[in-house]
Amino acid sequence: MKKTLILVVIVLLVSSAAFAKIAGSKHDLTSSVYYTSTAAKSACQFCHTPHHAAAGVAAPLWNRANSTATYALYASNSGGNTLSGSTIAQPGANSMTCLSCHDGTMNLGDVLNGPSDTITATNTLVISAGKLVGGGGYIGTDLTTTHPIGVVYDTAKTKAGLNSTIAADGSTINNKNWRIYGGGNATGRVECGSCHDPHMTDAGKTPFLKDTLNSICTDCHSNK
Repeated sequence: MKKTLILVVIVLLVSSAAFAKIAGSKHDLTSSVYYTSTAAKSACQFCHTPHHAAAGVAAPLWNRANSTATYALYASNSGGNTLSGSTIAQPGANSMTCLSCHDGTMNLGDVLNGPSDTITATNTLVISAGKLVGGGGYIGTDLTTTHPIGVVYDTAKTKAGLNSTIAADGSTINNKNWRIYGGGNATGRVECGSCHDPHMTDAGKTPFLKDTLNSICTDCHSNK
């Protein structure tokens, strides 16, 4: 009983801390400053649900279906590789949760548990039929001009000049908050969540970044 109570308290504290950063940010789809939503949902419910969550999804208690889009991938040449020769795969599970809103193929207001609705923009986004189709935050399905995701982080690729201080579980890079997913060095992949955290602040020119613009490149790339 005591262990259960402690676990519940921890979950509530973590949830409260996360909501405190979501509320009023551009990830708060209940905020009339940026969006108009007619359904009675909390800011958290657009992504998470305590019941009937999506199965087999990387994010906890996920309340959305994943996009089924196929993405055009970053390539430094016609072979579909990075400059260091690492092959890029389709985005992994930790990126697909982000892309379910940001690739513009799904209605922002569609949830698995709770009332769905069609969101309209009142600020900088361009939304059509409830889907994000332009403006800030829109990525689309063409990833050829973004930082590569779905690519293995491998310090053996010397041309990349990558830092090698990665925990065994891939949870940190250069002793910071950056993450690689699905393994450690030479197996784990860079995904959206490697650099971005939807629960961080969107202030200034650092949209949900885990660290400052001054270090976002050099924390991973030692020769930048």
